[in-house]
Amino acid sequence: MNQVGFAQLMEMGPALSHVGWLQFMKHVPELRKMIKRMENGNYKDNLLEELSDAMGGWANGRLMHQVTNQIDDFGATFNGHTNKWDKLERGLDHMGKFTANMSGFHSINHMLQNLTMKGMAQNFLDYSLKNKRVMSTDRLRELGIDDELLSKIKHEYRHVESKNGKLTRMNFDKWDPDVHAKFSYAIGLWGRRIIQEQDFGDGVSYLMSKELGKTLIQFRTFAITAYSKQLLHGLKHRDLQTASLFLHSTFFAGLVYVGQTHLQATGRHDRREFLRKRLEPEAIAKAAFQRSAYASIFPMFADSAAEMVTGEPFFNSRMSELATNVWTGNASYDWIEKASSGVSGIARAGLSNNYDFSQRDWNNLYRTLPFQNMLGIQQFLHNLGTDLPKYSEDRY
Repeated sequence: MNQVGFAQLMEMGPALSHVGWLQFMKHVPELRKMIKRMENGNYKDNLLEELSDAMGGWANGRLMHQVTNQIDDFGATFNGHTNKWDKLERGLDHMGKFTANMSGFHSINHMLQNLTMKGMAQNFLDYSLKNKRVMSTDRLRELGIDDELLSKIKHEYRHVESKNGKLTRMNFDKWDPDVHAKFSYAIGLWGRRIIQEQDFGDGVSYLMSKELGKTLIQFRTFAITAYSKQLLHGLKHRDLQTASLFLHSTFFAGLVYVGQTHLQATGRHDRREFLRKRLEPEAIAKAAFQRSAYASIFPMFADSAAEMVTGEPFFNSRMSELATNVWTGNASYDWIEKASSGVSGIARAGLSNNYDFSQRDWNNLYRTLPFQNMLGIQQFLHNLGTDLPKYSEDRY
């Protein structure tokens, strides 16, 4: 998951489709100001603070996913390191937090959430000022907004502040409390569909609660959640926005795949061969579809069937570089398989004069290390095996 930040970049497509290019781009210049404020140690953005508070701290992911502060039922903090297994678990949590930071997950997610929050609120301002439609009536109903509530929201928007048609303050303290609560709930639902987050009850209960199921769905919760939040939801509406969402999601998934591939190739000794294989038009098309939200669990079952019939996967373009099929495409199986193959290669090369320790053996071995998939570390470890023969072979 050391490159999971690329997965968040693909959320740009659904965000643009939901809130609109114009509404989204109105607040892009704020990113430069936000970065400037951060350089000066000033993180304050009144509009973001108002919207984030209304949505339950939605854009404060790094703060809300702390692993050092544990609080008991009475509000007191405690260490919690009662035995070696607790210490190991806490250490793994810190490694996970490091991965989320270094992969760009938190920073990219924070940027997208900020722009999405402003874009959603901007949509309602455009409706209030220009009577421009926020979204279809059916989609508004799903958020709990009927005609009466929409009229009340429009009425409360008289309290907001704007400059040249761009929203600057919400002033929720002046809103009717009931309308404020329903509006906050609605944009919370909307935002967690745009920048997809798993809700309680999402997924298959057996897979989420049993050990075997948890193993099989490692790093697949996004695809499973997307089945209901994106695929089934889109099939239910079957409207122009659904088509726009699918095209935007696929387009940005393809762009991210190409960009990620070029970064992965930087510094590799086999750069030309690597790019030629990964950037074939067919490979880009498969990756763009597999990584789009609307593909959901389809590539997983398609590759499982393809491997049973032909022995080769059809898609096989996961962000984590794990296999796509149902049974072997989880991190636990992959680690055990890579570790056993790597150790076996060392043993055979050491015990037999007829066996070469190869690049394949080395690749299997280093892929068991922590952070081995992080850009820079990945290329360094890969290039360490440059002088090894490409494949192992028994010499008689």
